[in-house]
Amino acid sequence: MAPPPPAHQSSTVSPCIQVCRIDPLLQLCLGCGRTMDEIGRWSKLSDPQRLQVMELLPDRIKHLKMQRKAAGIDEQSGGQ
Repeated sequence: MAPPPPAHQSSTVSPCIQVCRIDPLLQLCLGCGRTMDEIGRWSKLSDPQRLQVMELLPDRIKHLKMQRKAAGIDEQSGGQ
């Protein structure tokens, strides 16, 4: 007997790029720009909700990079 299908299969790909560290000031993932809440709820979000988050990510990442550069945090070291 085949296992039941997942409750929600999405066609929206995750923005995760396997750089899973949270910026302590902005509380955004350094890799994808999502909040911890968005990361935790991602599998439960509908496609329209995921697309809504995805639309925010380019500006978030840009802002995150600018803030880290202004703070003198080296991108290569991740601030460590």
